[in-house]
Amino acid sequence: MQLNVSTTKYPTNQDVKINYVPKNSDTYVYKLYKDGEVIEEKELKIEPLNITLVETGTYHLELRRITNGKIEKIATDDIVIDKEAPILEVGKSKLNLYKGDKIKLMGDVTTSDNYSKEIKVTTNYSKLDLSKEGKHNLVYKAIDEAGNISSKEVTLNVISRNEIVYFQTGIILVCILCIAFLLKYIRSLKLEKRIIPYTLDSLKKDDISLFDNIVNSYQKIQFKISESFENSSLLVKLSKRYSKYIPLTDNHLKEIDFITNKLVCALVIVGISFISQIIRFNLLTPYELIIPFIIGFFMIDIYYGVKYKIYYKKLENDLLQAVMIMNNAFKAGKSITQAVELVSIELDGPIGNEFNKMLVELNFGLDINVVFSRFEERVQIKEAEYLTASLSILNSTGGDIIKIFNTIEKTLIDKKKLQFELEALTASSKIILYVLFIVPFLFILFITMLEPTYFNPFFTSSFGFAIFVIIVILYLIYIYIISKLMKVRM
Repeated sequence: MQLNVSTTKYPTNQDVKINYVPKNSDTYVYKLYKDGEVIEEKELKIEPLNITLVETGTYHLELRRITNGKIEKIATDDIVIDKEAPILEVGKSKLNLYKGDKIKLMGDVTTSDNYSKEIKVTTNYSKLDLSKEGKHNLVYKAIDEAGNISSKEVTLNVISRNEIVYFQTGIILVCILCIAFLLKYIRSLKLEKRIIPYTLDSLKKDDISLFDNIVNSYQKIQFKISESFENSSLLVKLSKRYSKYIPLTDNHLKEIDFITNKLVCALVIVGISFISQIIRFNLLTPYELIIPFIIGFFMIDIYYGVKYKIYYKKLENDLLQAVMIMNNAFKAGKSITQAVELVSIELDGPIGNEFNKMLVELNFGLDINVVFSRFEERVQIKEAEYLTASLSILNSTGGDIIKIFNTIEKTLIDKKKLQFELEALTASSKIILYVLFIVPFLFILFITMLEPTYFNPFFTSSFGFAIFVIIVILYLIYIYIISKLMKVRM
């Protein structure tokens, strides 16, 4: 008595038929396990056993004969059915090649399977003629031990190297000419600096320098682009957030000009990336276009954000000196206009420019309340609100201006002391924040130095890139929340 099984090769991807025919009238019991759990158990007498296993799983069959109340094991069998194809990942689905280039067939290929440990990978690479330009389909096939097959296609785009070489040569020649022109220009400036003490300037000087000529040309282009952007209500609305940066510019840009400059900067960065890739005989992928564009688009925000922070800090610090100068002027019997004039003379930088604007407005006859209200709107700091409110009240109701300014001066000095004390107390927390900010970058640097291809899965598949984007977003949210928790407003 024995089991008749349709196959003896395991794992298998075929249905397995099991047949058992008893030779006498004994009663027998069969028990069928799947993945360690009993799925069927029956007691049969005389009648044959016919089972067909269809689903994927690990099966175990036991037959026991019952004779005179005694149980005797008569047959067992272990069966593995695997109808699931192996998982095959080949990295990029499209590759650009030049004639004569070779590729690493198994460089980014990864396989996995639910049962098989050894998976055979084959390709049709030997049948492809990569000496011809155009698109060729490279097919990868993964075969597990059960015979299940999964396949992936990679499109190989074969490009002629000559066209890229010509383009690359042209770019290199343009770069060499630009460098030669700049060196000649620098040499001319040095000669001009040596000769200028022995020359006289003409009364009519209408020549324009190279740099000014470039700036003027760019401003004309900028004006045309900004003019077209002004037709979009969305862009005009978005540009309002850049109004605070206008005092930081030398050529008095409009709000919409910042959007134009952001777009131009993004296109310049993309152009530089494109040229660098062409020089290395590579072509830009969509990701390599998007990332430089995003970096270039937000470079101006970072630049003006840092510049505005420095400007705001200096304005805040110098306002205390302005209040002290005005207080001393009032003690000497000076008027408000004379005190403002004294501050504009004594102080340089942002606060000196602001008081100079106020002096011009006062000389043109604007009311003191209006002048200081405009000053408050421009600088947008708390100390300016105190100063404006105090002068408005004094101008309306009268009072001892020296006493009021003594109080303002003392309040601002005490606030500054408290701010210094707070910075000293939170210095260690800020250091921890900076360390937490830089540790992931150091980790990535060290891992890359030890294993350069460790992070390749993030950029060789769409799933990996999605995980990378999620990690970056979570990290930025984490930094934002921590910085907000650490920030103390006074």
